[in-house]
Amino acid sequence: MRKITINRRPRVTLRVRQIMRAHRLSAYRLERALEGVLSPSTVYRFVSKKQKRVDLETLAWIIYGINSLCETKYKLSDFLRYEETPLESRGVKEE
Repeated sequence: MRKITINRRPRVTLRVRQIMRAHRLSAYRLERALEGVLSPSTVYRFVSKKQKRVDLETLAWIIYGINSLCETKYKLSDFLRYEETPLESRGVKEE
């Protein structure tokens, strides 16, 4: 098996806030649309903070809620962004 050299840090970020801003959707409006499905605190936490770990069912409901509130129909891939950053820029030195 070929060994790889790790010189970059992979990262996946969520684009929920950016998509909601593009459609002028508030967290409150999304929370009301998902009432009874997700708790208000789950919706607000998901929208307002950076999530390190994401529950896929919760993300599916968030996407469903946004799709139900706007004309654009988003897919999972629209909500995810993959990027790589050099290890040195994140305070980790390459050995």
